Amino acid sequence: MNAEATHSPAPWRQGESDELTIIEDAEGNLVAFVDLPGMTAQDRANFALMLAAPKLLEALKACLTWDGRFIADEAVQQARAAIAEAEGR
Repeated sequence: MNAEATHSPAPWRQGESDELTIIEDAEGNLVAFVDLPGMTAQDRANFALMLAAPKLLEALKACLTWDGRFIADEAVQQARAAIAEAEGR
């Protein structure tokens, strides 16, 4: 993987396009799509995980900025919220 490569700008959001459910980046560009009529429960779970990916990355980065004694409450809350979103809760 190229160390210079970056992902599409966050936040990512869910959108609709005809019979497709899409993930758009902060600028409205297409990141991913799935076919709604054919979605299984596992497909929906995978879609939620993809949608939450930028938030999961930021939460992990926040957890790594700890001072060696404890992880800041804010970082823990950010991580819990990102996990909940990834799990579709």
